[in-house]
Amino acid sequence: MTHISNRLKQGSSLTQAQLSANRRQNPTPGDFQDSELNKITLDGRRRLTSTLSVALNGFYAHQDSHIFSNGQTGPTRNVTDIFSGGGTLQATHDTKVFDRRNVFVLGGEYTRHDFEVVTSRRVSGENVYAFFAQNSFDLTRQVVMTAGARYDWDRLDFIDNATPTLSGFKTYTRVTPRAGLTYQPTEAASLYLSYSEGFRAPTQNELFALGSFTSNPGLKPVKSRNYEVGGKVKAGPVQGAIALYQADVVDEIYFTCDVPNCATFAGINRNIDRTRRRGVEASVKAQYDRRVDGYVNYTFTEATFRSRFSDFGGTGAAGQTVEVGDSIPMVPKHLLALGANYHPVEGMTASLNGLYVSTKFLFGDEANAEKRLPGYFLLNARLAYEQKTPAGTIGAFLQVNNLLDTKYETLGRLAFNFTTFATEAFLIPAPGISVFGGLSYRFDTF
Repeated sequence: MTHISNRLKQGSSLTQAQLSANRRQNPTPGDFQDSELNKITLDGRRRLTSTLSVALNGFYAHQDSHIFSNGQTGPTRNVTDIFSGGGTLQATHDTKVFDRRNVFVLGGEYTRHDFEVVTSRRVSGENVYAFFAQNSFDLTRQVVMTAGARYDWDRLDFIDNATPTLSGFKTYTRVTPRAGLTYQPTEAASLYLSYSEGFRAPTQNELFALGSFTSNPGLKPVKSRNYEVGGKVKAGPVQGAIALYQADVVDEIYFTCDVPNCATFAGINRNIDRTRRRGVEASVKAQYDRRVDGYVNYTFTEATFRSRFSDFGGTGAAGQTVEVGDSIPMVPKHLLALGANYHPVEGMTASLNGLYVSTKFLFGDEANAEKRLPGYFLLNARLAYEQKTPAGTIGAFLQVNNLLDTKYETLGRLAFNFTTFATEAFLIPAPGISVFGGLSYRFDTF
């Protein structure tokens, strides 16, 4: 059982001039987001025979949110209620075929969502059915072949009381296969390659716009083809892993503008014909002794548009033409994470970790013609302690984020400024140094 209640307050995005004057100012005070989540989850597993087992997952959740924002042209309010429930049933058969291990998985799932957007008088319901099967077979002692498929059927019914002509229903179906090979020459090394396809139906928020923007119930589902090859190796106290991947996406859902700068709120979600993400992920973990360990993770991502289209974005009256190869905004090419842990006594851990994020193009600059959002480096520290008791484990932690009080921005968009009547970059400043603490108790027995 989970209960979460949040009330968040945050200042609006700032222009560069406002950031330079006072990055903690809030020129549109009163913004807030209230949200509450209540969720019940049930997981069960039972072995029926020596080779056959079944697993069941069920959940029910209610989430409501109230968002209030003071924009440049006036306040907006959005109140949403979401009721969700469903479950997954899976059977696993683990046996031998021709004296080789064979694991076959068969299952299905069902999810129901009921959405009510109170402020726009919109009600929608979604039924999602899925069936999946996967088989893993040991071709040899070192080579394992895996193949599977998933069928999704998704129907969304919607009633728009404010604009009845938008009422109706949409149905999305797709079969997505996957396959892979794993080669393990020794216990300390392995290689793998995989291919899979992805499918995602448009969400209720993507189909129907907030405020004065334009809804688009005709959105197509997002499809992808994913390729990956990689390997892992262990040499004494050092472990390393590397993976090369590429994801080719068709009909990606992306927010665009039909008029200069979206000045008349004519923005709309649309399907971009083709996009691509590809890159490299590498990691190294090492344990010096039982008290000291550390890690380094690096990710290179090249996220690009693979089809040409026109968009006004935030670049002015002339608009922009996005060419094949232009970078997708707000996706950094380089991410570097590194950290070290020290265990002075049993149950205690002192950690220091850093994160470098490289530059990013702003939303509204899909043609990559403007100045990028600068990169930044963050340093965080954490002290945690756990102690076992007769009935469970008690824990406590103290965490300091942004230890160096780095000044940076998390997001940026080119947009029309109704005060200066010019296109500017609007940036969201990140929090400075912050301290968190917590206590926990885990019941290990009943």
